[in-house]
Formats: sequence, C-alpha cells, structure tokens
Amino acid sequence: MHGDFSRLPADRGHRAVLLQQGRVLLDSDWNAQSAIVVYQDETRTRDIVGRCGGPADSAGFKIVADDGTAATNVPWARLCITPGRYYVDGILVEAAAPDAPTAALDGFGQQPVAAKAGWFLADQPHLRTIGQNPGLPEETDGHFYAAYLDVWHHHLTAEQDHALREVALAGPDTGTRLMTVWQVKLHKLDAATVCAEAHAAPWLTDQPRTMSASLQQPAEEIDPCRISTSGGYQRLENQLYRVQIHDGTNFLWSRENGSVVAGLVAIEEGHDAQHARLVIDRAGRDGELSIPKNGVVEVTSRDWELRGKAGFLATVETPQDLVLPVRWIDKPAVPLPDLGRAPIVRRWEGPPRAAAGTAELEAGIQVQFGETGTHQIGAYWAIPARAVSHAYGITGINGTIEWPKGASGPLALPPHGPAHHRTPLAILERSQGAGPVTWTVLSDCRRLFPSSTQLTTLDLVGGDGQESLRGQALPAPVRVCVRNGGRPVAAARIRFSTTDQGAALGSTQPPTGPPQLPPQATGVDGVAAVFWRLDPAGSATQTLRICLLDDRDNELAPPLTVTGRFNQPTLRLLGGDGQLAGARNTVLPQFVHVVVDSPDGPVSGVKLVAAAAPGAGAGTLVADVVKMPQRPQTLTGTGASTVTATTAGNGSASFWWQPGFPNTDTDALQIRFDDSTLKTAPLRVTAQLAAAAAGLPQGMHIEAVRLRTGTPKPLLNDADVSAADLKTGIDVLISERVRADSVNGKPVMRVVIQLPWPLFDDLTAKWNSPAKLLGTQSMELRATCDVEDVTIDGKQKSRLRWTPDAQTKQWLKGDGADVGGLWTTLASGSITAVSGWFLLDGWAVFSQDPALRPLNCHAVALPDDTRPGRTSLKLPTDDAVTGGQFVQWFKLTKS
Repeated sequence: MHGDFSRLPADRGHRAVLLQQGRVLLDSDWNAQSAIVVYQDETRTRDIVGRCGGPADSAGFKIVADDGTAATNVPWARLCITPGRYYVDGILVEAAAPDAPTAALDGFGQQPVAAKAGWFLADQPHLRTIGQNPGLPEETDGHFYAAYLDVWHHHLTAEQDHALREVALAGPDTGTRLMTVWQVKLHKLDAATVCAEAHAAPWLTDQPRTMSASLQQPAEEIDPCRISTSGGYQRLENQLYRVQIHDGTNFLWSRENGSVVAGLVAIEEGHDAQHARLVIDRAGRDGELSIPKNGVVEVTSRDWELRGKAGFLATVETPQDLVLPVRWIDKPAVPLPDLGRAPIVRRWEGPPRAAAGTAELEAGIQVQFGETGTHQIGAYWAIPARAVSHAYGITGINGTIEWPKGASGPLALPPHGPAHHRTPLAILERSQGAGPVTWTVLSDCRRLFPSSTQLTTLDLVGGDGQESLRGQALPAPVRVCVRNGGRPVAAARIRFSTTDQGAALGSTQPPTGPPQLPPQATGVDGVAAVFWRLDPAGSATQTLRICLLDDRDNELAPPLTVTGRFNQPTLRLLGGDGQLAGARNTVLPQFVHVVVDSPDGPVSGVKLVAAAAPGAGAGTLVADVVKMPQRPQTLTGTGASTVTATTAGNGSASFWWQPGFPNTDTDALQIRFDDSTLKTAPLRVTAQLAAAAAGLPQGMHIEAVRLRTGTPKPLLNDADVSAADLKTGIDVLISERVRADSVNGKPVMRVVIQLPWPLFDDLTAKWNSPAKLLGTQSMELRATCDVEDVTIDGKQKSRLRWTPDAQTKQWLKGDGADVGGLWTTLASGSITAVSGWFLLDGWAVFSQDPALRPLNCHAVALPDDTRPGRTSLKLPTDDAVTGGQFVQWFKLTKS
C-alpha cells in the first residue's frame, strides 16, 4: 500500500480499537480497527464457506459463451464470465454486471461491456486491453487448461482515482481505499484434470522468498551529531520504509512508503532514445516530498500494476518546475496511452539492487533476503523506523525499527503484500483442427452452497413419473436423499406409504411388501430407495408418500409425493392402408403392418386380433405374416376370417389381407387388442378395388390445354406466355361431356401470378429493383369459367373456358391509365417476366352421366426433349388419382 502511513495495520489478536479521551488519534489506530474487522470477517466467512465457494442462486464467474449458453467449440473472443459473487479464502469477490454503474465495479471510468453473458474472458474489468496489449491473451499451444480466479487487494490513492479527493478541500487528499482485485487467468495442464485435482494443485499457492530487517551494529566511533549514542536508527525523522520487488530480481526502497507520487501528464521525447521529458501534474509539498535532481523515479499506472508489470525506471536530471528531464535506466517507457488508466511517476530512494543476500538501505537499516522461494513483482515489506523511543515516564533517546524478533534474531517474513488468493473455476479444452481454434468448457469447478434458509432436508433423487403395464412393477426404484447442507445424512428415518391397497413396496425387484413399509434408514450416502408396483385394480395414476421422521416417527417436514401411472399401450399403423386391389379374391400387394408402442418403447408379446371391420362385407380373409412369410396370391382355402398374432421383439405384427368386396369397391379391416381390459379404439384400414376390376367406368381426362388466340396455341407447362395471348383466355378439352352446373360461374379454373413485393405506391421508387425486393405476392386474375359442348371426330366432348374480364384484359395488355403502369414499373426495375400458374380443380367437375364421375387431373411430368431445360405434362391425364388438381406453371411476359 503506497500511502502516507505511520505504519501498516496489523491485527495482533485484538478485538477492537478503543479511543481514549484527550488522546492523539493516529492513522494507525483507525487502520488497525479496519484490519481487525477485515480479519474477523474473512476468517468467519472462510470457516462457514470453506476455502472457496459461491451462493447457489447468485454465484458468478461461470465460464460460458457470450450468449449465456454452455461454451462448446466457441472462439476465444466469445468466452465470457458471468456476473455474480464468489468467496476466495473468505474474501468477497464480485463481478458486477457489465452494464452496472462504474462505481459498482471499481470506480475507474468506463469498462468494456459484453453482449449478453457478462465480462469477456479476454478483456476483464481488472485486466483490460490497453494500447496494443490484450487483456488476457489467448494461449497458442497446449490442449487442456485450468481457468482460475486470482484475487488480491490493491491500494488506491487520490492520484489513481480522483473521485477520492474531496474537491471542497481545494487540493489536499484524505483517506485512501483498499479494493479487491480479481482476474481470471489460465494455467496449462499436462492432461485433462478433474476439478478435485485442480483444487489441490500446488500452482495455486505462492512460495515467496522471505526478508528480515535489522539495524547494523554501531561503529566504534560515533558521530557526536547523531541522536543516538548507542547506535540504532540514525535519522532524525520517523519513517515508514518500504522494500518492494521491482522486476522479480531487483528491489527498490523508499523511506516514504513509496507515497511520493505525481500524476503523469505526458511523455515527451528527449534528444535520444535514452532520454525523455516527463510532464507531471504537481510538485511536492516540500523538499522532502518532492522529486530531486539525480533521484530515481518509476513510470507506471494502475492498469500496469494490475497486470503485474514492472514500471519503467529513470534518473532525474535537473527538474524544471513540472517537467522532469530523465534518463532511462533500462528501457524507455511505452507510450502514455499504452500505460492505461491513472499513469503516475513514483519516487524511489535509489537505483534497483539485487534482491538477494544482505543489502543496506540507510541510517543503519539493513535487509536480508531468504535463499528459497520466488520473488513476485510488486511484493513489498514495510519497516517502521522511529528516531526516538519513549518509555512511560522515562525518555530514552534511541532510534530503532519495529520488526518482530525471534529467539535467534529478526524473523524472516514473507511479503506484507499483496497476498494472492487463487481458486480454479473451470477446466477448458483447446481444439485446433483444420479450422480456427475453439474452446470448450469441460467442467465447472466452482463450489456452490445454499443459504442457511435454503437448506433442503429431503430430496427426491429419482423414480418419479414412471410408467408400467398393469401387474408389473415400475422399472426403477424411487430414491430420496437426506442432506445436511451438502453432506449426506446416514441412518435418517424415511417412511414410504401409499393408499392403494393392492400396491406393493419393497427393497428388491419385484416388490412383495405391503403398501406401507416400516421406517427405512438411509445409507452412508444419505439415500433410501424402494421399488413400487402399482395397484393393478387401481386408478391410472397413483401416488407414493415419502416422509422424513424423527426418532419418535413424527414427520419433520412436508412429505414428498411421487406419482406413477399405468403405461397404456398404443396401437399404431406402420403401413398397408389405402391399397388398391387389382382383382377380386386376391391378396393386397403389401401386408398390413402395425406396432404396439408405449412411452417406454415398443411392447412385445401383445396379442392382436385382425378381422373384417363391423359393417364391412363378408368374405375377408387374413393370415399372420410370421406363419406365411411369402405373399400368397390368394388366401382362399388357407386364410381365416379372424386371425390372432403376437407382437415381436420390436412390438410389431403383420397381416396378409384379402378383402371381400361383396357388394362395393371398398372394404375395411379392423385390428384390435385381444385383451379387453385395454380400453383403446381399434385400428381400421381400408382397401379399394381398382375401377376396371370393379366394372366401373373410368373418370374423365384432360386432353389438351390451349390459349384462345386467333389460331389456338397449346398452353404448355414451363412455357413463356405473353400477356397479349393470356388475355384471350384458356380452353381445356375434356374427354367427355361435363355437367355444366359444376363449372359455370364457379372458380374451378384460376390463373395466379406472382408479383414482386413491394412494388406499388410510395414504395415504387425504392423497391422495384430486383436487388431490393423482399419476395412476391400472389394475385388471382379476375375471370369467368363456363363450359361448351363440342363434337370432335364424332365423339361428344366438352371444352372448359377461362375468360378474363375486361379490366383484367386491359391490365394484362397495359391499356388504361389506372392499371397500365404494371409493365412500365416492372421494366424500370429490369424485371421482364413474372411467374404464373394455371390451376383446375378436377374434384369439383363432374360428368353428365348419372355416375357423376370426376375429372381426374393426375398428369405425369417428363423432361421435354423438344424444349431443352423445360418440363412438360403428359396428356391426357390418367386415373392414378381420383379428381385432384391440375397445375401448370409458366412465365408471363409483356410480349
């Protein structure tokens, strides 16, 4: 903590700081009280939560994709950290939502905002991208990584956050702040690791080097100008010395705890690369708190320190008011924008020195570094030095330092700060195949806990909502678990009971016990289980009641209710319906195929009965396909009127069917369950006798479709039709006489064209270009339909006529001021043709004879060899489909 403190706070097992009347109030008293509160809070939280954990309903720091879904094969830039809270070693760590007010984050200006999920992993609020340096760079090698949370405390002064300065004081600063910093980082793993191993990994814990501080022994001859006559600390001022690791190898020191700083306004170029001019925002309050000539300064910033980067050191030449000409000691500083937020210049009391062995600071103070462990950039020790030591009632002139001592001398202590606390969050897999690198979260390693008011004592862990056939037990046991927080409770008493008297409960399958069991004890895993057979004579849905009991069999909490139901099998048709029989007394081409299904899958061993459907004619014969694998031509003499078959392992059964067709051209077969207790409707399939076989006349057919031009033209499928030809009308030649009242005045024939959309009104100027069209809109042309009888080659036939009305003709031709703009509008957008369809509803057109035979419109589509790339319809139409609809498409052009 680079602050102007008399000493750093340290809790020595005290409970509180108590102020006395009329006494001097020191900064150390206030800070000691803060340290006591922090210690108690973090210790208590760790005792309750454990080393790490998050609230189950509001925990943050889950690694997901930027849309909030699980991160599976997503690019590095899409990995996000969800907002929420987490605790590490008792320290509350909070990732506020990216759109929260900046004060809720850390009070340092605008932060990056993630789209949906939270903070982007690559650019976190405490690890931002600055200049050309990414926040958290993507790893470029390795396959498995652990994402871990690194937490520590960072000291903020008014130079680093101007909001801490009270403007009403017109300059002076007041208190400082200690903020919690979190960063999510990656650690490469040798192989995929489970979360339990990651939590125990040694790389989560630092092994820092230690340091001790002491006073040199006085020389034999002592300068009479010194205060002390017996050695010790030899300066006249009380100081708080700071020893700080600079770059992992060297250290810097300050007698003012590194608190002599100034805001860095600009870095100007010097006369060569090793020189520069630093423009600062203020001078020191006095000579002791200013930056002197030949002094050593460090150029750094808050963002630079949060990245764990060493600052840039320089020697000041001759200060010029607010400009410091400097010579870089090692390498020049990066450009000012690359330093990030709150750039500063900090004074140190000398050049960097090796952080090893023994080193003398000044005034008799010396430090000694340990030989093992590692130095972390920014780690520091604080050494309070006092010029005069006062004992109660006796004034002794004796300078000293405050450093704890052991039996053999000053204690070697780890750094006073910052202490890093780490915990794993997730295991990630990095994949790089032929495409780009992607990341997948394999495991979420966060440890979650419920609040004390949300602890659940009895949980259902399986077996609810099962189904079974009547008389069979449910396939899986009903399992419950008793927990005390996250720990299973063994030997808890559980009662299982049901009100259905014909039901059975038990610990084995099939259950044989009564519908209410004596209290059952949970195992070491906290789980108790029971198998359940529903009452075969009971209702379709039944319930099981589960209670947690005390030692007197009183219920401790509301019971759990589990439901079970009978699995009603379903008879479904797989094929064979609607077949056409070519002749009487013959087996249909395909067998009738059915399956008995259930929510649990196909049901085997179910007996099915196939027979003529009620109301159908006699003469139906059926055979089981299992007993007659090859299709017979006829079942006469071998089949039966009623056959029972059993479903196979896949739940299916098949029947050969020879319809009777006694007095009609249709027949029906019924398939049902042989078990009368299964209250389901039977299946009904139908068959039809071919028209020729039934001796019935065939339907009417379409023989030709023509445009009613001066010389009639064929209207072919997939053809180009001019608007001038279409407005003359369309004639359809029918093979027989058509009943006039089924056509005249009815929309049995229609022409539909597809206009570009949008096209008209105020949208025309913007949207009539093909590049700007969104789609099409269908428009049916207004026309009339009628029929005329004709005789061709001595055979009586009919001609169906489609005739557009006068306004439609004008519109097609382009005549008329009100409708003539169509082709002009289309042409202005380089549109020369639109799609069109001619449709005829044959199911609505009947013959004149009493049989009222429909117009059969089915036509086979074939490639047109005379028109390469076009498709034609083969006329006349056939009888494959009764009635139906006849459809031809064309391209409508202006001419």
